[in-house]
Amino acid sequence: MIIVGGGLAGSVLAKLLPGSTVYEKNKLMGLCADNENYQDFIHILHTDNKAVWGFVNKYTIVRPHRTVLGAYVNGEIKPYPPKELTDDVLNSQYIGYSKKMWKRDIPPEAKSRITTSPDGYIFHNKYEGIPDFATLTKNLLNESHIIFKQVKDGDLDGKIILTGAIDEYFNYCYGKLPYRGMRSVHYRSETRLDADFITFSDEKIPFQRLVDYKRLGYGDYIGVESACDDTHYPIRDDESEALYNKYKKLADDNDILLCGRLATYHYLNMDEVIEQCFKLVEGL
Repeated sequence: MIIVGGGLAGSVLAKLLPGSTVYEKNKLMGLCADNENYQDFIHILHTDNKAVWGFVNKYTIVRPHRTVLGAYVNGEIKPYPPKELTDDVLNSQYIGYSKKMWKRDIPPEAKSRITTSPDGYIFHNKYEGIPDFATLTKNLLNESHIIFKQVKDGDLDGKIILTGAIDEYFNYCYGKLPYRGMRSVHYRSETRLDADFITFSDEKIPFQRLVDYKRLGYGDYIGVESACDDTHYPIRDDESEALYNKYKKLADDNDILLCGRLATYHYLNMDEVIEQCFKLVEGL
């Protein structure tokens, strides 16, 4: 089996389909990659799926953790998610953040994920923790052949599972799908935050979140996260949905299987990506 893309989806598929060849243009495990001091970009595993939790724990250590967030509002740290979504909360905690993130109205898929919390915790799943991603990457890919090379449609012969950006793979033949991304810069700091990470909706503040990696079990580092134009978060609306469906038909016509956030053009949490991998392999 040929797997195009060595992010989370590609790495999980590689373990489920031992002996596969994985093509990756840049970095294994993608934004989930970490080191002893910080993650490249904050990722916390939370799920109600026992099989997903067991799979990840089989291949790495997962530190149990209850994630606490805060929102910076006019010099104060407010609970985030809030207990209720009032107009004041929307204006002070979401509107500005959304403008910085999306540069437009909140896409429907992102808007559907706005939530409230009765107790100050953002996740209320049965299982929650922080994987050692460096070990996970090594153990998921140890039975596969890794080739660091960007490949496009027509470059490979064989059965292909695409986990990378579908428009890029097909050379943007129908145009680019819209995305927004996040970049993270890491600084060593003796200062600790009052929450694992804090959001900043104020449009005068050029970044969107601060992450305290010490609280997450890493080193004395603060991550400063800000939005950018990168292929991380699909901007799904009627127009982009129609464009994606043209690419999907092209993949279907070429008998290419699709898995993961970029290939299926959906915002997916880690557990949802792993579930998708399970279902794909079960169907083979």
